[in-house]
Amino acid sequence: MTELHPALAFLRDRIPSARAVGAEVLAFQVDGVRIEIFTVPAGGAPALFATGSTRLSYRCSASIAESAKESLRRVLLELRDALSTGRVESVRDALPDGGGWTESGADPTVWRDWAVRSYRGIVATGRRDACAGLPDCLDLRMRPPIAAPWPEIVAVPRSGPCSRCGRAGGCAAARVSDDLYKPLRHADAASAELAALQVLAQAASLPLEKALAAYRDLNSACGDRALEGALPFEFSVRMPRGEQQPDRLRFVSYYPLVTSDAVRERIHQRRREAVRQLAALWLTPAEVTSLDAWLDCATATQPATLGLSIGVEMDASGVRLQVYAHPEADAEGQRFASASVSRLGGAGGDVALPSQPPVLVGIALAANRPPALKLYYHRAWLERGDTGLLTDGLAELEPFNPGWGLAIHEHCGGRAAWVKWDFPVTTHYQEYERFLDAFWRATGAPQASTPNWLSGEQFSPWPTWASLGRGGWALYFHAR
Repeated sequence: MTELHPALAFLRDRIPSARAVGAEVLAFQVDGVRIEIFTVPAGGAPALFATGSTRLSYRCSASIAESAKESLRRVLLELRDALSTGRVESVRDALPDGGGWTESGADPTVWRDWAVRSYRGIVATGRRDACAGLPDCLDLRMRPPIAAPWPEIVAVPRSGPCSRCGRAGGCAAARVSDDLYKPLRHADAASAELAALQVLAQAASLPLEKALAAYRDLNSACGDRALEGALPFEFSVRMPRGEQQPDRLRFVSYYPLVTSDAVRERIHQRRREAVRQLAALWLTPAEVTSLDAWLDCATATQPATLGLSIGVEMDASGVRLQVYAHPEADAEGQRFASASVSRLGGAGGDVALPSQPPVLVGIALAANRPPALKLYYHRAWLERGDTGLLTDGLAELEPFNPGWGLAIHEHCGGRAAWVKWDFPVTTHYQEYERFLDAFWRATGAPQASTPNWLSGEQFSPWPTWASLGRGGWALYFHAR
C-alpha cells in the first residue's frame, strides 16, 4: 500500500481508534459516529482544515456531538502547529518527529536551530502553543508547563552532564566547551516556587511568613493548578535605580491555556470569585468598589470566556492586588479599555494613545490608595520612542528579544503617563546570565555579577520578561 499521507499519519497517531483506508483516507469512530478525513486538492471539496498546501476534508455518518468536535479540534490545531512550527514546506515532507526531538546519533546543531526557529515563530505570531516533544527543561516557550508529560525525564539518567534528562548534547543552550550545564533544581514547579519565595522574600527584606501566606491565598483562591494547560507562577523583582537589592516581590497566576469555551467560562467565573475573595483579605471597601466597577466594564464588553490573570505585589507598605484581563485585540477590547478609564476616573488626553486596542487591561489595588489602571500596548522593538524609556544599551539587549514588547500606559489619580516598557526574553535558562550581563549594562545597574538571589543555587530562574521603567527595572521569571 502507498505510504499514508503524513498529515493523516499525524492524526492517526493521536486518535486511538483511527485506521488508514488506503493512502489518502483516515477512518475512525467517535461516540458511535463513523468519520472519515481525507486529503483534497486545491480547488476541490470544501476543506475542513487547510494550511499551506495541505487540505483535508471529511464526511461522517451522522451529526457529531459537540464534545467530539472539541476533541477533533484540538488534534487539528496540533497538526496545524506541527506543520507551521516544524517548517514543513510540502505535504510530502515528513512531519517533525516528536516536535524535532534529537534522538541518539542525530545532529544536535540541526535540532538546536529547529528549536530556536520554532520558538521565534511562535512568539512572532503571538501563539501560545508548545514546542511539542520537548521536556520542560528544554522547551523554549516563555512559560513552560507545570508538569512534563514526557517519559524521557521521568527518571534521572545514569550519565550525562545534566542532572535531569542526560541529553544535554541536544540542549538548545549547548555550547562547544567543557562547561557543565546548570541543572533544574526542582522537578516540579510547586517546590521550586516555595524555594524562590524564601530567597526572594529575604532579598526584598519582606517577612517570609507574610509572603507564604499571600502565596497560599492566591494558590487556593484560583484553584486551577491541576488543570491541563495550567501555568506555573511567574515571579518578578523590581530594582530601584542605583540599588542592588529588590524593593518588592511579585508573583502572578496566569490564566490556564485552555481552548474549550465551556471550560474557559468556568475558569473565568472561578477567577472572578477568586479576585473578590482576595480583595476581601487585603483591601478596604473603597478599593473593592473600584474593583467591582472594573469587573462590570469587563462583563459589559467581553465574553464570558475572558481570561483573567491574578497577581500579588508585596513591599514594605503591604500587599497590592493586581488583576490582568486578556481581551481580544478588537473593537470590544478598545471599548473595555475606554470604559475602564472613564469609570475609574482615569485621564485619557494627557498622552497620545496608539490607535490599536490594548492587549492587556489591568488594575492594581492597594488599601487606602487610588486604583491604578494599566493598559498594555503591543509595540515593535523599533517603535517604542514615545514611551520615553530604553534609551541606552539597545544593541546589547536586541539579541534577547523577538522584536517586540509592551508599552504600559498607567492611569492613576486622574493622571496618565507611559510608565515602563516590557519585552519578552528569548533566552534559555542555561544562558540567562548572558542576558543579565547585557541588562545590567543597558540599565546602568551597579551589579558587577549575578546577585546571590539569582544565582541558581536554590532554584533555577527561567527568564520570561524584562522591564525598564521610570522607577527602575524588573526581571520576570519562572522558578524551576
